[in-house]
Amino acid sequence: RHFDSILDVGANDGGFAKWIAPLVPGAALHCFEPLPAPVESLRKWAARHHKALSVHEIALSDFEGEAEILEHVDHSTSSSLLPTTPENIALFPFTARAAKRPIKVTTLDAWAARQSADLGRILLKLDVQGLEDSVLRGGTKTLLGVDACLVEVSIAHLYQGQATFVTLVNLLHAAGLGYYGNLEQIHDERGTPIFVDCAFVRSRA
Repeated sequence: RHFDSILDVGANDGGFAKWIAPLVPGAALHCFEPLPAPVESLRKWAARHHKALSVHEIALSDFEGEAEILEHVDHSTSSSLLPTTPENIALFPFTARAAKRPIKVTTLDAWAARQSADLGRILLKLDVQGLEDSVLRGGTKTLLGVDACLVEVSIAHLYQGQATFVTLVNLLHAAGLGYYGNLEQIHDERGTPIFVDCAFVRSRA
């Protein structure tokens, strides 16, 4: 599929961005990450390797304002606005230590409305540690231009109040995006799924 814009929501230090950039060289790449240290790392990489990449030091949710994120000091990629559960800590001990950090928050629709250029056909990637449903609720207008969505879904109870698979399926279905399959599935030692990376696509006539 052709994409005009890639929206990497929950970019951290750019793991997904670095993978997708060479696959879609003509697309505008926007990375959203509220934590300063990963943002600095991503900006340094972009300055050397992908000057067209835009880094937005902000979190996306279903409101605009400020919030406190729980930054996991030993593993920043698992940081979340939601409290970590005992199950998460048992599975991933590096999530135990957390520090509160104030961050800025906006909605996908509010951000998109401020863009000077049309985003065109969008690939949306969501990895926000349990708050994926909030991002979708704050982006109902922008979702109409999303042709494919890659979303991490926690199956195990990793965060208090986390989005469920059923909730995400219903929200994306309402936007015209159907479940297509899993790109990756992570299990515990018994083979029970912990989280999955799902693909949703817009059907074409």
